[in-house]
Amino acid sequence: MDFNQLPGLPFGEQLQRIDAAVAAGERLPELLETLAGLRDHEPFAHAVRQAARGSRLQDKAVADALLRLLRTLPDTGVQRLLRGLDRAAIPEGERRVVVQAVTAAMRHLGLSRLAAYCLMDRWLKNTDPEARRALGDEARRACRASLTGPGLEALP
Repeated sequence: MDFNQLPGLPFGEQLQRIDAAVAAGERLPELLETLAGLRDHEPFAHAVRQAARGSRLQDKAVADALLRLLRTLPDTGVQRLLRGLDRAAIPEGERRVVVQAVTAAMRHLGLSRLAAYCLMDRWLKNTDPEARRALGDEARRACRASLTGPGLEALP
């Protein structure tokens, strides 16, 4: 399947082709990359849900693509993805993959991505409070370490 055709297709046909590609396990990282670039993020969110339902997110290449995309996906895409996952019945192992991708992405989001960070934090609070607590503990340890390190005079 040529994924470059997806942006020009009607929504219903996009979903049919996404479902077929996910069922076949056909170049899923490439599919996710293509869909993440669309203005409408519902096809991307749909693809991730379908991949989760088919237990395909545990594939390393797919999980790596999801992490990479979470770091750059616009805020509206993050919101669409996470809200859709809230309503989806997906296997626990697949949900763990998403939790790991979200927590890893949160470690790398800068201040310019504060809205995306907040969306991920809220989702994580509801989905896996323990993972959220661990991420917060990690951030507090990093802050303490930076405060107890060399003083301002050590800066260049």
